[in-house]
Amino acid sequence: MARDEFPQDVKAAVARRVNYLCSKPECRVQTVGPHTEPIRSINVGTVSHITAAAPSGPRFDPTLTPEQRRSFENAIWLCGTHAREVDTDTTRFTAFQLRTWKREAERDAEQNLGRRSSGTADDAAVEVAKAALRDQRIERLMRAYNGIGSEGVERAIRSFTDLSQEEQAEMFDMVRAGARAGRLPKRNPFRSSV
Repeated sequence: MARDEFPQDVKAAVARRVNYLCSKPECRVQTVGPHTEPIRSINVGTVSHITAAAPSGPRFDPTLTPEQRRSFENAIWLCGTHAREVDTDTTRFTAFQLRTWKREAERDAEQNLGRRSSGTADDAAVEVAKAALRDQRIERLMRAYNGIGSEGVERAIRSFTDLSQEEQAEMFDMVRAGARAGRLPKRNPFRSSV
């Protein structure tokens, strides 16, 4: 029996309806980008069958007709990694779950229509780096607290010009609480006493 492959218009519609982002909620990576040749692009995504295209495939549903197997309703857009993953572990990745992912990905794309891209991967990397730097600073200040006291901690935190006043206040609270067995300071010089 031949595989029931998706027609080109179904493939294109499935990809466009999720803005070429992987439909797995924890992933959502961009799957299309520029090639070095100006008129070409690179695609690392694929349209996958929710229920298999052939009897030997993952999640095959014998009640579907060939037309239903190659229809838009049976298609989901995934990055190459997750397309392989969902077809390798069919117990974990059910047809119901894949349909849910598809609905959620389309809903997300609809909600983001006309909005600036958040650059989620870059933003996440920046946030991870900021959190690591914050943790290093807090740890260093907690170790130095007994030698420099509250005033020294305050001076050090004021030198961190990349932090907002609220971030400085939170850091002061964390350093003092960590250095003084969980007790928060009575006064935080980064918060107004209103």
